[in-house]
This record gives sequence, structure tokens and C-alpha cells, in this order.
Amino acid sequence: NGSSILLCESDEKNELQKTAESLLLFIDIDLLSGADILHSAKANYTVTAPVYPDQKTISIKSTVTGDTSVYTWYCRKSLFSLLLFGIVIFGFNYLFFTWAFPSMSRFNPGLYAGSFILAVMNILFSWTLFFNLLGSNIAEISDSSFSFRQKIFGYSLNRRTFNRDDIGMISCGFTSDENKITIFTRRGMDIYSELKIFAAMNKLNNKSALMELFPKVMELRNNIIEIDGTTLYYYEKLYLENEWSRILKLKNVRGAL
Repeated sequence: NGSSILLCESDEKNELQKTAESLLLFIDIDLLSGADILHSAKANYTVTAPVYPDQKTISIKSTVTGDTSVYTWYCRKSLFSLLLFGIVIFGFNYLFFTWAFPSMSRFNPGLYAGSFILAVMNILFSWTLFFNLLGSNIAEISDSSFSFRQKIFGYSLNRRTFNRDDIGMISCGFTSDENKITIFTRRGMDIYSELKIFAAMNKLNNKSALMELFPKVMELRNNIIEIDGTTLYYYEKLYLENEWSRILKLKNVRGAL
């Protein structure tokens, strides 16, 4: 299906080629060494375009304005998760005002500290609840850039923008979470490859080795956009992957790289 898999690692090119050639007896694959094709698969596999439901039946709204394609979908969670979240907010307030508040003296510093913490929690929880009810995700692809943002009450949040020419790949499930769609820059792909090689060559329970990883991990975070597709059905995420890959002329990869 076009996905890559690591079967063998070695510093010896001949050893790698020998291992790869042994696989040709069992699976029909192309064998490449750098840009050189050492063996071509015998079968001629045809690529069929995916078929999606009618645009009116999916929750993603797509529009084209000038040279910009815009994709919008809501952040709404399930009714059960919203109800559960509301119960948590109510529970904290109920316990504080019926149990903790009456038992404390108004001269007790803990009363004011608890009230402040509860107020902050109420603000954060209520904001999250409203965002899950009314917020939306917006991805925009223009001739020069790819951008993603979340929007609520007319305000844009968490906006990330990459130069269109810098984008190298789209991967669903990069973090082992099938609900995440990850956009990689070409530099991000290189960093991730470096991290895989580093992890294979070092013991990750070594403290000094882990400290060396942190700068690379932080750099990787600056070279990816993680898009939350929790509210989308599988075929809707697949639609976005293929649609964006087609427009950006990229390959899309499912699962961890």
C-alpha cells in the first residue's frame, strides 16, 4: 500500500542488499539502492482512486476562494463526553460549596486559595466545554502556504503556517493515534529519520543520550502540524489526507513512520 517498513539495519551496504534480495523470493517489490533500481517488481499494480460519500453527507465543508482551498469541520465531541465533562465541572463546585466552604473559617487562607483555584478551573473547564460545543477547525491551502487554525466566537487560536514548498509529507497516526493527522516539513522528515537512527544506535535509558535528544525533539515539534481529527469519521480523515496530498502533490502515509 505504499507504506515503508524497516526490516534490517547495517553499516554494510552489501549485507543490506543481500538481505533485500532474499526477500524477492517471497514478495514482489521494487529494490532500490539510493536512486538506482536494482530490481523491478514483476506485477503491474493499478492504482484506483478512492471513492468517498457525497460531499453533502460528510461533516467537512470545503470551499475555494481565489487560489485558496478552505476545509472546515466542527470540534464537537460526542454528547456523552460533553455530558461527562459538565458533570465533572458541577461535581467540583458542589463539593466545594457544600462541604469545604462551610467547614472553613473566613479567616482561613485555604478558603481563599481554594476559591481561587476553583475559579481558575471553572474558567478553563467552561472554556473547553464551549470550545467543544462551538469551536471549529480550519485548514487552508493556498499557492504559497498551508495553514491550520481553530476558531471560536470569531477568534483564531493555535494558528500554524508552513510554506507550501516546505511541506514534505502527510501522515495519519504518526503518534500512534489514528485521530491525528500530521503535516511534516521536509526538515521535519529529516529530523525524524535522525531520531530513529539515534534511538537505534543508543540506549535510551542512558541519561546523557536522552539529553541529546531533547533539542531534536523540540526542533521536530516546530516542523510538524498536528491536526485533531477526533470528531471525524475514518473516511473523512481519509478524504482530507488524499485531498491535501493531491493538492500539495505529496504522498500520504498511514500509521507510525
